[in-house]
Amino acid sequence: MSATKITRNTNANRMTSGIDSRNLDPSTNKFIFPSIPHLPPKANAQRVKAKGTGQRGAKRIRKRVLSADLRISKASIRRIARRGGVKRISGLVYAETRMVLKEFVTKVMKDAILYTESAKRTTVTAMDIVMALKRHGSTLYGFN
Repeated sequence: MSATKITRNTNANRMTSGIDSRNLDPSTNKFIFPSIPHLPPKANAQRVKAKGTGQRGAKRIRKRVLSADLRISKASIRRIARRGGVKRISGLVYAETRMVLKEFVTKVMKDAILYTESAKRTTVTAMDIVMALKRHGSTLYGFN
């Protein structure tokens, strides 16, 4: 039996009684602790693992699709042009530069991925990129 009966729904009654109609679960009529919100259990809840315990899931290997557009800023293109000695740049150059750079990076990455797959690896290394660049005629030194 309940010792206290709440007659009015005021703040003073809520604080003194400790039990409020808002703290009762309507389906089971049991008390719910007020500071922890009551959430129904998930049907397919996954087990939570502690960090740093050495438990790892299965390793996933997925092929990454080359992005549709390179997000190269106008300032980046301008810096590259300045390094090449360009003084003034037309507004139409930026879109054209993005397209040419996308084609070049796509070709180099396809060759680098071929080198990686032929070595039966899943990680593209710096040497794969160096050899792909060498195949395209742009020798890069300092990565061997």
